[in-house]
Order: sequence, then structure tokens, then C-alpha cells
Amino acid sequence: MKKAAVITFLLLSMLLAGCQEKPPVIQLDDEPFLVEASHNQKFDMAQVYDAVDLLDGSGKPLSGDLLEISGSVDLNKPGNYTLELRLVYKNKVAEESLVVHVVDTTKPQILTVDDELMLVAGSDLQLLLQPAQVNAYDDFDGLINDRLSATFESTTDSVGSFPVTYSVIDHAGNKTELVLTVRVTKSMDEYATYLYSEALAVYQGKYFVTDTGKESQADVLLNLESQMSRFTTKGQTQFYNAVGYNNSTAEVTGIISLSKDGDVIHLLKNLRAPRSDYMDTKLVLISARDDYRLYEAVSTYGTSNHITEEVVHRFAIRLVDGIWLIDEFTLPN
Repeated sequence: MKKAAVITFLLLSMLLAGCQEKPPVIQLDDEPFLVEASHNQKFDMAQVYDAVDLLDGSGKPLSGDLLEISGSVDLNKPGNYTLELRLVYKNKVAEESLVVHVVDTTKPQILTVDDELMLVAGSDLQLLLQPAQVNAYDDFDGLINDRLSATFESTTDSVGSFPVTYSVIDHAGNKTELVLTVRVTKSMDEYATYLYSEALAVYQGKYFVTDTGKESQADVLLNLESQMSRFTTKGQTQFYNAVGYNNSTAEVTGIISLSKDGDVIHLLKNLRAPRSDYMDTKLVLISARDDYRLYEAVSTYGTSNHITEEVVHRFAIRLVDGIWLIDEFTLPN
């Protein structure tokens, strides 16, 4: 009889202990759960497991496999998203709400090829705000040239150099500044040489901005129109032929190529490597008018000790509405 009483007592004790066992706990981090906004990524629910601790009633860790998560987070839209968390352990349930804050804290980029720009004496300083030479790009907002501003205290009346501070603020309030040097020249030949180097950089794809803002093999081009503002209609046609754009039947001679798929323009970089023995190009003036200048572009190849080849192309610039544009250009290498 005593033995039966002891067994009964033990069973009742175990039953009471089970009833008194504490429920599991979902322990949230005290810090806000911040996630960077992105157009190119999806929210990874695995991040939730890193943000919470799962414990049994005695404080021992539990497996993440026991956690159920409901709700969604859209990284395309900054804001607050609530995820419902549910943990079931030994028939006991714990529930918590986790707020995910999608934020944009990445500063925009101010993109340019050189840290020195050039203007002809007497030029309109508003040319410094043209998006051909300086572009503003944000990982989330994309191309934001309309938010780019320039601050300077000078004129182009005299030869010399002065600093210009470019500034851009994205839609989230992140700000970036970049200081460039502007050099003013009275020499049209010097300015033509500068425009030649700018044309070369465009043909090499250096001024183009893609939707990632990074170097890539193929991507969506964002600023073709602004880059074509450097060229006359003739110069644009010549460029399109060189990069195989507009279904041109001409042989693609560029280092890059462009193709159009509906409203999307794709850029393929590094189509071919520039000649390793290319040295430089000198311009020789052939004829000049008030609104037009024609040069021979003499490109040399070889080494610092020996020139092995010279190739001559035409290079021309034309004054259109007060701005010198590239009218004729051939990639030298």
C-alpha cells in the first residue's frame, strides 16, 4: 500500500512540475532592427534568427527551427514592417512582434572621370551643371542629376583655376560633396585637346552610369542622353555606329557596345582591349572659323624610346548655341 502511495505521489509531482514549467521565451534585441533599402535584393528571413534569442522556460537556448515567422519586408520601400514571431515548445507558446526598419543610409555618389574640368574664357558658368561631365548617382534613387548643385566664387573672364564644390542630397537626406578644380583657358587649341580627351573617355565608357553604379560587364545604361549632349548630330551618329547602336550595319569598332531592348539600353563594357602600345594623340589645326575648327588627330604607338606607328584621323568641334560640341571623332586605339 505504501509503495502504491509513493508511486502515486511521484506521478502527481511530475504532473504538477509539468504544469508549472515556464513557457518558452522569444528574446528581442534592445537595438532597433535596421535593414538597408535596396532595389536589387530581397529581405533574407535568416536575419531574423540573428536578431532574436529563443529560450526554454529555464533559459536554455532552443533551436531556430522551432520559430515560425509570418509577414513580409519590402526592401524597395523604406519604412517599418512588422513580423509576427511564434515559438512552440512542449505545447507552450510564445509570441512576439518584431519591427523591421528599412532605411536608406547610403550616401549618393558624385561621379566624374577627372578632378579637373576646363572651360574657355568667357563661357557661361552654368556649363558646370551640365550632367555630361559630372553625374550624381544613388544606390536606391538611381541617377539624381536634378539634385546636383555647384558652388563657386569666380568668373571665366580671366585665365586661371578655381575650385567648385558639387553637392547632392538624395531623397533620404544623405548628402555628398566633391570639390573639383575648374581651369579657364583662352587657347582654343588647348580646349580642343581637352574635348578630344573627353570624347575618348566617352568612347571608352568611362562617363556612362549604369543602374548599379559599378563596373560590370553588361548593365542598364542610365545617362546616354546627357553624354550625347557633348556631340553634334553628326558626332552622335558617328558614336552610334562605333558602338553598334540603333541597329547600325557598320562594324562595331568601339571598346563598348550599346543595344536597345524596348525602353532599356544595355551597355557591354570591355568589348575589346585598347592597344597596349598606344602612347598619345596630338592635334594639328587644319582650318578654323568662328564656329568650327578642324584638326588632324595624330596618334602615336610604340614605347617611350621608340615610336613604331602613327595613325591620322580627323577631329572637329563646332560651336552650337554658345557651346563647343564634338562634331567628328575616331577612336585612336
